[in-house]
Amino acid sequence: MIAWMVFTIGVQLSAPAGSRRPAVYQTASSGGIAMGSCAWGHLTDAAGVETALLVSATLLVVSPVLGLWLRMPRIIAREENAEVLADPEVRLPLIGRSGPLVVEIEYRVAQENAQTFHNLMQDVQLSRQRNGACG
Repeated sequence: MIAWMVFTIGVQLSAPAGSRRPAVYQTASSGGIAMGSCAWGHLTDAAGVETALLVSATLLVVSPVLGLWLRMPRIIAREENAEVLADPEVRLPLIGRSGPLVVEIEYRVAQENAQTFHNLMQDVQLSRQRNGACG
């Protein structure tokens, strides 16, 4: 329960104002609890309480091992040619919770560099999504 509360608070604090992220998180959490309760109830009816508890204990022991085996992919930053960019000049009085903003950036890339540019932009997309961008 403590972990669930920490995740809930983290989602709420990291979501920009007006975002649907907290609602999607709550829906997924509530739906997961309901489906899990239904599944454990069916297992208990079919096999008994002792078997359901043994299955639960087994899954509790096996899940960290699965976490070691099925790792999340690592995201490696490209540090070799990284340039530090200055913050852009903004003429609006924006704060961290000003709400969703649309930022469009147009790049003009020579045709012979298109594939390399696309590959680099995949890394940029991951970085921006980690910082709250979507789309």
